[in-house]
Amino acid sequence: VVVPPGLLNQWQNEVNKFAASLKVICVYDLNCLKKLTAKDLLGADVVVCPIDILEGAGYLHHLLRESGNPDAAPKLPMYSGQQEKNEARGVWIPGTSQDPYAGGKGRQDNRNESAHYTYVYTTAIKKLRMKSYKQSDKGVPLEYFCWERVIVDEIHESLCTSKGEMNAAKEAAKERDSIGFFREKNRRAGRELMGITEKNLAERPLRFR
Repeated sequence: VVVPPGLLNQWQNEVNKFAASLKVICVYDLNCLKKLTAKDLLGADVVVCPIDILEGAGYLHHLLRESGNPDAAPKLPMYSGQQEKNEARGVWIPGTSQDPYAGGKGRQDNRNESAHYTYVYTTAIKKLRMKSYKQSDKGVPLEYFCWERVIVDEIHESLCTSKGEMNAAKEAAKERDSIGFFREKNRRAGRELMGITEKNLAERPLRFR
């Protein structure tokens, strides 16, 4: 279950309240994942993680190392074009197959930057799935597993950039270059993290049976 950070504990509490027999594991952050074994994750009935983990640069570095690529992770793309409405209406999905790298302010190098990020991420996942892990191994990336099902709670939080996030990003940008993360978040969420443009379900980052 992929959720906004604020809903992690709520999911655990709701499962404990209405289905107490189910074993729930909350992966709060990358450090938490590194303490969990493959056996821990496989033995859980429900695994809950925040979308922030999958979108974070630290997680991408970890994924690349696990896939056998010691190179540094590429910088998050800085341009995405439109700012989506804070809702998912199913009319237009950011990063569709018809125009997956649009919104680069008309500059080809910006499109190349986004395309390179996608290539690095998807290639790392393919290499990762060629590995064999022991049940005692810790920190196995979530993209390695084949889940029974995948649920994205409050999907608009992942697909769309809200005005609140943009305002927060502008404030943060005064101290560090972070506004690009929010502008690009919606496209990366649709294009890579959820694999909306990938028709083969087995090739999607978060795959399921």
